[in-house]
Amino acid sequence: MNEIIQKYIEIIGASNVLAIILFLISLFVAFYLYFKTFYRLVFSTGRICKVCANVSDLTVNDREFISRILFYNNGRKTITKNEIKKLELKSTGIINSVKNIKANDNIKIKTNNKKSIINIDIDYLDSSEFFILEVNHNGSIEVNGRISETGKLLHTEPRFWVALNIVFIILFFGMIFYGLINAPDKNNPFTLEFITNFFIFFGILSVLRFIHSILFIPDSISSKYLDTKDKFAKEFKNLL
Repeated sequence: MNEIIQKYIEIIGASNVLAIILFLISLFVAFYLYFKTFYRLVFSTGRICKVCANVSDLTVNDREFISRILFYNNGRKTITKNEIKKLELKSTGIINSVKNIKANDNIKIKTNNKKSIINIDIDYLDSSEFFILEVNHNGSIEVNGRISETGKLLHTEPRFWVALNIVFIILFFGMIFYGLINAPDKNNPFTLEFITNFFIFFGILSVLRFIHSILFIPDSISSKYLDTKDKFAKEFKNLL
């Protein structure tokens, strides 16, 4: 790989390579700033079953569940009722109760028990602000909503994303140690090839974190309110 990179540098020129790298960095920054200017509202969910005996019971629809739905404004603009075209929760079973566990007077909820629908009205929600609804229900909960400019709300899955980051970090450090152990010159293992591989992996990791910052809810928020205390999911980690 080292020989290939050196060959490309010789053909293109060191100054041109530097210009390309700076252009790509600027492109990422510009895309980030542009993407954040849209009205954006994303959500994530967590569910527990206090009476379930094992994990398989979580798939039984006639049981009583408690679901938390976290809505997060990850754009750079304040969202008002003018931008939200539709926002509701719909259950396949019965909705027993619903409450806003993150105090916010700008969020109003109205339950239609006959249709098992919860309508959500947002007066405004500033950038990086969020609110959480806790619903006691039977069956599953579906979020239906559309917002101007970006359309349908994005459903994020923080646990999957955290697992993906952990796997890649393990792979990253594994490749670093592998390169150090198998370096041809033990006295000077930090060869140009090793340094190149390091920056390639670090660049991929940075891209993953960049995508996360655009699309998802910060892990610190989602894990605080949506994670459960154990694998049987009988109790949320943070009771409110």
